[in-house]
Amino acid sequence: MKKVFILVFLAIMLCAAAFYFYIRYQTAPIYQGQIRMPQLKEPVHVYYDNYGIPHIRAENRADLYKAYGYVVMQDRFFQIQMQKMIASGRLSEWFGGATLPTDKVLRNLGAKHYMSQWLKLNLPKINPQLVKDLKSWLIGVNECVKKCPRPIELILLREQPEEITMEDVLAFSAVMSFTFTKNYFSDALLSQLARNVQGQQLDEIVGTTTSATLSFATKVRSKSLDIIDPLNYLPQMDGSQSWVISPQKSVSGFATLANDPHIGYSNPGVWYEAHLKSPDFELYGHFVPIIPFALIGHNLNKAWALTMSYTDDLDLLRSSSATQIIERTEILYVKNGPALELKLQDTPHGPIINELLQNKNNTILDWHYYHNDNYIIESFYDLALAENLDQFYSAVKKGKAPGLNISWADKSGNIAWKILGYFPFRKEPFWKIRDTNHQTETLPDSQVPSLENPEVGYILSANQKPPIKFDEKNVVGFWDRGERYAVLNQQLQSKEKIDLDFQRKLFVNNTFLQASDRLKKMLSLIQGSHEVVQMLNQWNGEADIDNQAQGFYHMWLDEIARAILGKYFDSIQFEQFCSTPNYWKFILFVIDHPQSTWWDNQRQSILQSTFEKTLNFFSTKFGNTENWKWGKLHTVEYEHPLGKLKILRPIFNLGPYPAEGGSMIPNAFRHKFCSSNFNVTGGASTRRLIDFKNPAESWGILPTGNSGSPFSKHYGNQVDLYLRGELRPQIMNWDAIQAFKDHLEFIK
Repeated sequence: MKKVFILVFLAIMLCAAAFYFYIRYQTAPIYQGQIRMPQLKEPVHVYYDNYGIPHIRAENRADLYKAYGYVVMQDRFFQIQMQKMIASGRLSEWFGGATLPTDKVLRNLGAKHYMSQWLKLNLPKINPQLVKDLKSWLIGVNECVKKCPRPIELILLREQPEEITMEDVLAFSAVMSFTFTKNYFSDALLSQLARNVQGQQLDEIVGTTTSATLSFATKVRSKSLDIIDPLNYLPQMDGSQSWVISPQKSVSGFATLANDPHIGYSNPGVWYEAHLKSPDFELYGHFVPIIPFALIGHNLNKAWALTMSYTDDLDLLRSSSATQIIERTEILYVKNGPALELKLQDTPHGPIINELLQNKNNTILDWHYYHNDNYIIESFYDLALAENLDQFYSAVKKGKAPGLNISWADKSGNIAWKILGYFPFRKEPFWKIRDTNHQTETLPDSQVPSLENPEVGYILSANQKPPIKFDEKNVVGFWDRGERYAVLNQQLQSKEKIDLDFQRKLFVNNTFLQASDRLKKMLSLIQGSHEVVQMLNQWNGEADIDNQAQGFYHMWLDEIARAILGKYFDSIQFEQFCSTPNYWKFILFVIDHPQSTWWDNQRQSILQSTFEKTLNFFSTKFGNTENWKWGKLHTVEYEHPLGKLKILRPIFNLGPYPAEGGSMIPNAFRHKFCSSNFNVTGGASTRRLIDFKNPAESWGILPTGNSGSPFSKHYGNQVDLYLRGELRPQIMNWDAIQAFKDHLEFIK
């Protein structure tokens, strides 16, 4: 019997190993050999570098985009299929009831519906070459859908892939843009708060002076993205940094550009890197996989970067009895469950978002992304083609939403920055829920904040209030408080000339501005003898991996805010507020201003009670202070959608890894405030450094790897470099490119 058992066991293990290697061989992307694509006019060559970045060379633009479509699809097959399902609100067809809340909100948001309408109206107005390139890309993508092996994820889910359409591309761009803004629930929360708080207290929490009389404040609840998307399928942009340096301030004597957009971590990551070249076009770009045009990129002559501007490009409107309501019905199919019939309501201003705002009165989302004058896809298409400053400004002008800071540097030595956004003339506070007869006139483009070749020799963008004189009545937003900006600005000012190594170190700067001084002042008011107070007082404010104070500092601030705001917000609303820029500005303002009315003459007792509560939490959950080290509390795991299942986690997920850095510092490894844990949720989605002395050899990094296939050698092969704060080459030298051994040829 023992021999039989051993033989059976060995047979099972052999079969499992054979299945594993078969699946691995069958589902991994192909990096060498030939692929036939009948739609081509000429052969196309693809060279993969050591990090799996495809360098694609074609004899014409149509073939270039066809090959790129196939290449990105085989590397990010499952991710692109997921992005299609997200954009359509169809995740429940794969995942069943677990994703019903997400699908209901996505259908209510109506990205697929509104962008399909937008396409019908605007297709004749879009640059015809853009449409040709997009259609060529779709040919390549869908050729891979037909020919490429099903990815392991679809095999496990027992699902078949679907073709990608132009509507899918635009719909996902809308959904992703919506995750870039927290304005809708910031508006709802502040309007709710305005029912009970006025005057100085309201000004302190909003961060601006509220000069207008609040004639209307509604009782409304809102769903944050954590409620909309409990399984974290939607990448959220949260922060970002960029700076451009003039030749006069650069060691090389040429302009340089740096950028690290902060986005929620996932695996695969949000960006796919590719280098495209045809006789009339060349670009090294970072692409969202389902969108064929790079959101950030460079070539030998120019580079552009983006950060969130946090300008307010949407309004919540109160629906009146006179509001024209258009009803539509959609069927939501659910795996292993009955289909649901959804009754959705639209208006000329936008959708009624009852799934987002939990109130009985219909509230309308008036978001400029859906408006007919928002040619955001053409903005990025034109940025890839722009050759000078005038073309840069023309490209930025075409987009209205989402609100973005776009920075520029070029071979000629120019540096520039401009906000891409929509700025209406609002008579009331920008965050207030208003009537449908709101103003629709907008700020002329000539008055939109911008900056070109300043004397100081650099332009820095870190989600702060624009650092120039501008129309503060109409250019409004939920700006960051500005710690990251202040740290980076101080560093850039400190050097007469700046080189690339100095800039690389700026990406991983761990200075937590004023945090240690603030903590010491708070601790000086704590009564009683606590050994932990002595330990906390030793913190120097650096977010290194061994400091023992950073977690305590964050949680103490959260508890103070909870104690102060508890009578105005319930627990859900409070956590939502904590995810907005207003939270950080508010809590630090209150801490730094002992006379703030928010203390309600109870400052000492609130500080003492919240300190004791925080100490009890840390002692109970983490034990000895040795276990409070930041690297033990603060870890990052790059999670795959299927890695949420415990049994599949080792196959698909990367991590967890200890992480230095933190929220509100340049080395951004962000955690969710007020959540009672420090798990990293997002950070630098890429880091890029381009010096126009040698733009053919710039520098960059991805948090994980360029391939989304778990069986690719380029899945997760950049993690170690990224966590160490290092960069790897971004190559545009074709002699070096053609020497790489991984060569894929597309033939007719």
